[in-house]
Amino acid sequence: MWLWAGKKAHFWGKRVVCLKKYLIGGGAFDAVLILLALLFSSLSRTELIIRFGVGLTDLLLVAGWVVLGALAVAGNALWITLAVKHARRNRLPGPAPKLTLSPKEQLDPMRIREELLAYKKQRPALQQAIDQAISQMDSMDRKQEKLGEVFERNRVQTLGEVAATVDDTEQALCRNMVKIINRITIWDPQEVGKKGKEEIFREHRAYILKFLDRNDELLLMCDKLLAETVCYVDEKDATPDQSALHLQVMTETIGSLRNMNRISD
Repeated sequence: MWLWAGKKAHFWGKRVVCLKKYLIGGGAFDAVLILLALLFSSLSRTELIIRFGVGLTDLLLVAGWVVLGALAVAGNALWITLAVKHARRNRLPGPAPKLTLSPKEQLDPMRIREELLAYKKQRPALQQAIDQAISQMDSMDRKQEKLGEVFERNRVQTLGEVAATVDDTEQALCRNMVKIINRITIWDPQEVGKKGKEEIFREHRAYILKFLDRNDELLLMCDKLLAETVCYVDEKDATPDQSALHLQVMTETIGSLRNMNRISD
């Protein structure tokens, strides 16, 4: 932190010196132009007419002001451009952003699936675990799709909490997948079986299997929620008592599933 602050202070010191140089140079250039403009405006038109005639005098005066104006525009544009380019060229890069995975960050299931598929070819010893992970993501996709079909077929508009909980469960599943992918990443296939590293690889495999088991628990609870939701939808008009019972169980299941989702944070 202090090293960064020192570099930054040194950088700004150099930038101030450089800026002063360009300001002084530009100011001197403008001062010369102003002096030339004053000298040019002090010329006697009468004397010029006597020496060069009316036509040539008017031409010289117009040309003189045009030249001075062009010098002013071009000269100031040049030193300002040089100053800006120098500042950009010497810009100190900011500190590298930290790569962190926020528990509240929305994860892209498709991207996670792509990473798992890529690692399936690179980690032969973990193919079975990776296949299970992909199968779990497929299962979650089917659950979301089937819930949407039920809601659409029955014109359900009052169970948004169920859909939101299932979507949150997918995110919990994805967060577990990220932890699994982290272990898959550091699994070096060229060092599997090397003496003294057996325990490390056993720990990696056990960690991966632990979160695969957690995903199975999430999916099982999702199945229970979908089952109670369908029962509630089927009986909410025909048998109010049974419907109320299913609504209570469904609400409890939502609470349990949300607690499980938080454990995955």
